[in-house]
Amino acid sequence: AQTKLINAVTAEMEKAQNEGREYTLMNLQGLEIEDSTVSVMVNENLAIIAVDGYTFYIDPNFNLTEE
Repeated sequence: AQTKLINAVTAEMEKAQNEGREYTLMNLQGLEIEDSTVSVMVNENLAIIAVDGYTFYIDPNFNLTEE
């Protein structure tokens, strides 16, 4: 689940960079990961992302921690 999340966020960040956009925590709101169940809650200080029953936290600097 963690690898899927990292790969999905990395791909989204690269896409934003290629389009000249800044990727922020708010961009995680619509995150989808193929063949996974994903739920996302975001505020200005933290994104809480559940992937296939595992919970992860991403801070504004995109440091990833796991519950």
